[in-house]
Formats: sequence, C-alpha cells, structure tokens
Amino acid sequence: MDNLHFSRRNFITTVGISGAAAIANLGPLQSLASIHPEVNKSTADRVIRMISLIGLSPKEQEKIKSVSNNIDLQIVKDASDVPDDAEVVIGDIDASTLQRLKKLKWVQVWHAGVENMPKEMIAHPVILTNMQRVLGPVIAETAIAMLLGLTRGLVQSSV
Repeated sequence: MDNLHFSRRNFITTVGISGAAAIANLGPLQSLASIHPEVNKSTADRVIRMISLIGLSPKEQEKIKSVSNNIDLQIVKDASDVPDDAEVVIGDIDASTLQRLKKLKWVQVWHAGVENMPKEMIAHPVILTNMQRVLGPVIAETAIAMLLGLTRGLVQSSV
C-alpha cells in the first residue's frame, strides 16, 4: 500500500485489528497516524479542526484531545454550524454540508451502519468510519436475547 493513498476498507480493517478496546479509547486517530506516515508530517505543526455534532461528555472530549496536542475540538448542535475549515466531523452530515467542507478528510458516525449517509459520500474522497466494532457485539447479544424471548414465549403484551 502506497503512503499517499489507502482505502477505507484497509483503514477500517487496520483499526479493527487493534481491537474494540483501542476503538473505545479512540484508537482510530492513533491508527490513522500509524497507517499513514504523512499524517504525522503534515499535522505536526498545525491545528486539526475536529467538530462533533454529538454531545460528548467532558471525559470523552479529554480522551480525544489527549491523542494529540494539535486537536481543536468543537461541539456544535447543527450541521449548518460546522465551520468551513473542519477536517474531521463526528456525527452525521448532510449532502450540502459535505459539499461545503472543502478540507474535510474524515467523518466518524456514531452508529454501526452507514446506509443512511448521503449518496454524495460515495464519490467524496473522505474517510468514513463507523462504530461497527464497538456496537456489533451489543447488537448480536440483543438479537440472540430477542430470539430466545420469542421462541420461549417470554414476550407478552403489557398493555
């Protein structure tokens, strides 16, 4: 794999190899730096604008900021409030926001699937990551619990 280009699949696979614990500790930021050496060179002397559309707790914000000294994390309520110079967005963005953000490099959605993302995301060179590795086991456990509940007649109407 060449140092200037890498696929989303390889990025997600490499992040996945590091395990759910690393992802829970915001390992993708660290994994991105290890996959792509140019990240360290290009970001060592400048601030990375990271915008979250998700209401992160102070502890989660500190975890993100602890990855690097040059992360400027800002929490916004609406996609229309995302500054034009944002490079990383945590949360769902719409097509108009995607087209407006010329410096956007990475979108981290806070759910397991990416089916409801705008179709413009397909052609955009942005890296799109999701929470599949974190939420996958919980979704599987819920499916098994529901299966057992339904087959054993444990689910009854409480109306």
